[in-house]
Amino acid sequence: MKVKRLRFDAWCLRAVVLELQSLVGIECQNAESLGEHGVALQFWDGRPHWVHIRSHPDHYGIRLGAAPPRGERMPWVMTLRRSLNRATLVAVEQIALERLVDLVFDQSGSKYVLTCELMGKNSNIILRDADDRVASAARFTGKSRSERAILPGRAFERYPREPSAMLSRTNPSGPGGLSPFVQKLLQEYSPEHVLDRLAEVSAKATLVPGFGVTPIPLSTETLQELFGDQVVPKRFNSISEALAEYESAEPEPERESLRHRLRVQLERIEHARATAVRGLEDAADTARRASELQERGNLILAYQGSIQPGDKMLKTYDEQVIPLNPELTPVENAEAYFLRARKAKHGSDEVNEQLERMRSELVTVRSLITLADQATTDEQLLEVKKEAATRNWLQIQVAPQTKPKDRPFEGHAIKELLAPGGYAVFYGENSDANDFLTMRMGKPNDWWLHVRGAPSTHVLIRANNQPERVPKETLTWAAVIAAKHSPSKHAQMVPVDYTLKRYVRRPKGSKPGFVTYTHEKTIHVNPTGKT
Repeated sequence: MKVKRLRFDAWCLRAVVLELQSLVGIECQNAESLGEHGVALQFWDGRPHWVHIRSHPDHYGIRLGAAPPRGERMPWVMTLRRSLNRATLVAVEQIALERLVDLVFDQSGSKYVLTCELMGKNSNIILRDADDRVASAARFTGKSRSERAILPGRAFERYPREPSAMLSRTNPSGPGGLSPFVQKLLQEYSPEHVLDRLAEVSAKATLVPGFGVTPIPLSTETLQELFGDQVVPKRFNSISEALAEYESAEPEPERESLRHRLRVQLERIEHARATAVRGLEDAADTARRASELQERGNLILAYQGSIQPGDKMLKTYDEQVIPLNPELTPVENAEAYFLRARKAKHGSDEVNEQLERMRSELVTVRSLITLADQATTDEQLLEVKKEAATRNWLQIQVAPQTKPKDRPFEGHAIKELLAPGGYAVFYGENSDANDFLTMRMGKPNDWWLHVRGAPSTHVLIRANNQPERVPKETLTWAAVIAAKHSPSKHAQMVPVDYTLKRYVRRPKGSKPGFVTYTHEKTIHVNPTGKT
């Protein structure tokens, strides 16, 4: 039988609260992450007691449980651990008959409240300090995305809905929620009968494979009448034991959630690298045609006497057809071909280097996507995540909103390259592009480079707000780009300054591209790439 997601209703919570009452008066001594959406709190009275709390949209609830495996602690869990270390649990309070519970702690005379909102996609775990302000939360939300704001330091607001009419047939998914058991009871019996049964809820529970867990005392005959003759219920003296066994048969929501997020981010990188490879292949093809472009320019000069104003092509004696710009003179057309040939020849080494790196990255990201799809354990998925993180592929950047027809970098002549280590490097091709790159694109903690004491392109390394992690190899590589695009490109050794963008200023009234800077360090490079 296919196992359904557990429907954790207000009566399950009521039964768990009865169990948690036994922990009142005991100190909390540890907190461990249960994936990204959960926490396990350890209480100690000579032996450990663990309370598992999950706020995953498909896997939410609270129960007693075993010691969790040690994993990566989420930042919000670290805040819980610091705040609740050696704090005494003084109360466990269910709010009305809802899926809302407060764990109240005393920390050396200061009150902390851990509010657990266990309501499907609206689930959250919120730590409130002595001033009833939000100290930490599994999920922070602003007013634009929720009915209330849950933000650090902000006054806590209770869940905005009024307690639902728990037995209302018209609102089975309100804050309290209705499990399959309660819904079935309402279909077969009067509300008065159901209320009588609910009043008998205790910490004991029944598990019905395929349907869920209920602390409502129901006989085997009643369960078979409601869910079919083949139902074989299992009885437990503890609601937490019943929940743990049911959860063990569920799909792993944390694993699937991590797999989905990794795939979305890796596919974004795959698309970007595939697009870059196609563009670089076109550029490499143009570079290989440098001699052909040079020859076309020579032929135009040789045949310029036979070219008439407005001609769109030149046909040579050996049947070659050379496209012409009818608005240019023959000499201007030839110069245009010579310029394209020089650019193609000059950039061929850089294009080929980038093409090789992009192709390698494309193979790697596709292999990581395959590994993520095939992973069967949390450890395997975390290895994929770790590898992607070391390549800076998990840095989510929100692109500015632009019109579909807008050109990249708002039309400025800016080139983007991929440096060793996976860092994005940008440089401008003229003064306006340099000005836009430095003053508009640059972020305070990005690295900025410029040839010392001489004109050069501005170079920017996107540091993802962690400039200290950018390796020397990447800085040297970017310095070579600055030296190559300067009058010193033929020198044996060129000094290149680098500093954080926060220290770069454009004097008032100065021309675009002119800046001053401080806090610089200098690196000497050979424009051929040899240090």
